Amino acid sequence: MSKLQLLDSSYLGLNQPLGEALALPFYQATKQPQGAIGEVDFRLCGDLARLLRDGLFQGQAEEALLMPATHGLGVDRLFLYGLGSAQKGHSGLDGFCEVLVQAGCKSLAWAPPGTDNYLEHAQQVLKALSGHRKSLTQLTFLDFSGQLASQQADLFRVARDQGFSCSAS
Repeated sequence: MSKLQLLDSSYLGLNQPLGEALALPFYQATKQPQGAIGEVDFRLCGDLARLLRDGLFQGQAEEALLMPATHGLGVDRLFLYGLGSAQKGHSGLDGFCEVLVQAGCKSLAWAPPGTDNYLEHAQQVLKALSGHRKSLTQLTFLDFSGQLASQQADLFRVARDQGFSCSAS
């Protein structure tokens, strides 16, 4: 059974082992990483912001970029994925989840985009990954804003409905 973990992430939370990979979904109009992705960018000394500024990654629909994790992040690799226009909502999440599964990721940390409704985003991720529970052992949502923690009961109910076991730390 796949395990869902909600990590009340402080800056120090990124030091602990989070999984093999960190999933970083971006909307196309993102100029400066915000929320959990902004915290990751801070730890990367602005590497994500530079990619966006220099046009090397733009967040276009289905645009994907794999990077090695550096600066003591608790993962081995970073997956950046473009969701396209924010007006389209979460339509690109299914494709992103498929990329992560095809890459062989068994334990993932997930950083929701900063401008999103975190609960709705997390629910869409859980639905997109529900068909891959056998290959996925752990999914950790990074919650720098406290939005997910305040709605933990709802998130865990959806996760259990999708076949995940749940814990918070």
